[in-house]
Order: sequence, then C-alpha cells, then structure tokens
Amino acid sequence: MEILQYILFGYSFIVLFLLVILSDGLIIPKIFNRFLKASILALVLGIVCEITCTFDILEGFTFATMSAPIIFLSYFIILRKLFLLWKGTEPYLVGKGESIGDKVMNGFMTKYPRNRKIMWSDLLFSLLFLVLPLATIFACGLFVEYIWKYFVG
Repeated sequence: MEILQYILFGYSFIVLFLLVILSDGLIIPKIFNRFLKASILALVLGIVCEITCTFDILEGFTFATMSAPIIFLSYFIILRKLFLLWKGTEPYLVGKGESIGDKVMNGFMTKYPRNRKIMWSDLLFSLLFLVLPLATIFACGLFVEYIWKYFVG
C-alpha cells in the first residue's frame, strides 16, 4: 500500500510542478485541457483514497495533497480572467530577478507583445497565484480533518 501512496502523491506533485512551470501556456486551450484532465484525475483519486481510508495517515492530508493541482489551476483561471477584465492584457508571471518596467520574456509557448513591460499588477498576479492556492490547500486539509473528526469518525 505504501508504494501506491508514493505513486499517487508523486503523480499529484508532478502535475502540480508542471502546471506551475508551464503556467504561461495555460492560455492555450490544448495545454489547459490536458492539465484540467490530469488535475481532475488527481482530485478523484484523492477523494477515493480519502473516503476509503486507503492510507494510514492524517485525515485530510491525502485529499489536500491530491487536490493541489486543481486548486492551482482554478486560481490561475480565476486570476487570469480578473486580470484580463482589469488590464485588458494577458498577465505575466514575474520571475526571480525581474522588476517593474523590465521587458517581459516570452514563455515556452506564449508570445507577448514586443512593447509589453512588467507592471505592478503582474507582481500582484504572481504573488496571488502562489499564495492563494497554498493557503487554500492548507485550509482544505484542516477542514477535511475537522469534518472527519467531528462528523465521520
């Protein structure tokens, strides 16, 4: 059973890692759909493992871990749509060493306009994209543990 736990958690972490690394490509429908399918699979596996108590670990941990990709994906889409409504341009995930006013770098699959510069709103988008999902995953784990402790077990 332990090997299954490593495989499932590994799958979730790999999907999450690739999602964060390739997040600039999420505006491409084909890329988005692949990540959506992979994230939904991780979520479903997490729910099944949590309900059936497949692993002998803290309640809520499996669900929180396996739901991480769908949470990150959801926040990216919500924040991107808000950014597009607010600024009228695609958001740019700011990397280490970049600052306001610097020219944006094209992603693996995404091309930005030549005159596009990093705005303070890009910094805000980047910060929210990293902080909100992590806070949600943490809260999700606590919530599931609470529900499990007081209503199920």
